[in-house]
Amino acid sequence: NDDEKLLLRERLNEVELELRKVLDEHASTTAMYEKQLQSLIIERDALVEQHALQSADKQENSPELMESFIGQHDANEENQSLKEIIRQQAELHRELDEKFIALTSSQIESQAEFDKQKKEIEEQMNNYKNQLENLSLERTNLLEELQKNTASPVQSSENEKRTDDKLVKVNTKLKRALQTFKDKIHRLVTERPELFTDVGEETTERFDHLIATVEHQAAHIDLLQSENEQSQEQLRNQIQELQSSLDACRYQLENERPVQGQQLVCATPPSDEISQTKIENYEKQIHQLQQKLSQNDDEKLLLRERLNEVELELRKVLDEHASTTAMYE
Repeated sequence: NDDEKLLLRERLNEVELELRKVLDEHASTTAMYEKQLQSLIIERDALVEQHALQSADKQENSPELMESFIGQHDANEENQSLKEIIRQQAELHRELDEKFIALTSSQIESQAEFDKQKKEIEEQMNNYKNQLENLSLERTNLLEELQKNTASPVQSSENEKRTDDKLVKVNTKLKRALQTFKDKIHRLVTERPELFTDVGEETTERFDHLIATVEHQAAHIDLLQSENEQSQEQLRNQIQELQSSLDACRYQLENERPVQGQQLVCATPPSDEISQTKIENYEKQIHQLQQKLSQNDDEKLLLRERLNEVELELRKVLDEHASTTAMYE
């Protein structure tokens, strides 16, 4: 807005200067033509006056010449002299007429040229006048806008002060956020230096390396989660198989017929003891598998919690970095 105002003011000054030059040139041209016209008028008046005087002299001399011609018509020499005088007067009269006609023609041409240039200058002045009016209107609008913007200097000063205070606060927040960001990166470097092997000391390099590491860890966690799910599926299948075997043993124990004969009873251990042992073994294996499954669930939960923590911390760092970058931009 200020640049546009400055450009308009410069353009207005240029147009005013150019218009002033045109007016000065028009005034000088007009004065020159008026001076030439006045000189031509004076010269024309002088020629006319000279022609009138010569005509009067001719008229005055004509009676004398006629009397001399009548009185001395026999004198041949005087007659020839009179003819020569008449011829000279006629020649002079003709020259005066030619000069008068040439002067009149030159005056007409000068007047036509003057009128033509005057018309061109008037058209140019009208164009400049229109441009000047347009620029004056724009200048008036700009002045009104400036007046509106600078209606209250105190308020403008207060607004500038508030803006400066806001800028100071924003700069302080930016510095604080940037320092916090650097401190967090430095803390991670101090706590886990193995994560930043062969990485420069620049904060941006460490941050990029940290993002790449987190992405790699997330992919590794997803792989472990997939393997854990496969292991859980296998354990569930094993538990289901053991449960089926346990149910079969219980069914066999409940439906087993009594063994006949004391010797057979004494020679072999009781079938209920054998079945009970199998059941206990199956239950023990099932319990172990359930514990392993529970342990896998706990590990999966810990991995998920750790991943959430890393993602949350990374998200905070990314948000702070984005806000810091946006503020500096």
